[in-house]
Amino acid sequence: MHESMWASVAQNLVWLLDLFVAVAGVVFTATYLKRSRWARLLFAGFLVRAIVDLATKLALRMLVTSASSDFPRVPLFFLATSILSVMTYAALVLGVAGLLSELSRHRVSPGQSSSAE
Repeated sequence: MHESMWASVAQNLVWLLDLFVAVAGVVFTATYLKRSRWARLLFAGFLVRAIVDLATKLALRMLVTSASSDFPRVPLFFLATSILSVMTYAALVLGVAGLLSELSRHRVSPGQSSSAE
């Protein structure tokens, strides 16, 4: 019993950390929405990631507590959340690639001063 309690606590902590990273990504990218078109893609990716995390956690909690769950729809729900997860990771990768590409086009040579200074 003691070991299963620690495993449950560890699972909840990992889930909270995952959600925290997604929410931090939403907040951070929201501040850059007007500066880059790629920030919008990153914002959407982090937002959907946070929503999927919350929906999955709530669905799992309902499945555990409810004996009369609508079991035929459960696999469809998890298929949909898995597809959304893959799409969010793709959006995040494309957003980062776009930002890095944008940065490389506006590169400042070591001898030049940037406008941010």
